[in-house]
Amino acid sequence: MNPSSDKPESEQILSILGNVWNKRKLLLAACVAGMLGVVFAYNQIALPLYESSTTVLFEDAQDPIQTDATQNISWEVYLFNRIEEINSRAFASDILAALPKSALNRLPMPKKLPPHFERMRYYTDLLDEGIAAWSELWRLLAGELRSP
Repeated sequence: MNPSSDKPESEQILSILGNVWNKRKLLLAACVAGMLGVVFAYNQIALPLYESSTTVLFEDAQDPIQTDATQNISWEVYLFNRIEEINSRAFASDILAALPKSALNRLPMPKKLPPHFERMRYYTDLLDEGIAAWSELWRLLAGELRSP
């Protein structure tokens, strides 16, 4: 580094490093390769500080009910069971419980309210009758589909 030079210090350092690289290219490359070789050898030979193992097991999902019992049920029996579940008063009650109050207020009310009138029971009866009518329609359709 010549103090009388007009170049900034960073350019002087880069030019000196460039000169060293040009003169000692093979020596510097051999040193870097030797260090990388030592690091690679150490990584291959040294015992690991932490070691783990993993096992992945894939199994088929099983039904909670044994498959031999469900395979013996015909499509018609399955369909009629589902219709009976949908036709139950408990199902109608669950539907009404899930409806928001704004939807319940839009349902029709009887013109004359009897004594001890229960609004939710009336709505459950009304919904149950509608579901029963639809289930009868589905029974007729299923019967027609079943017959040749």
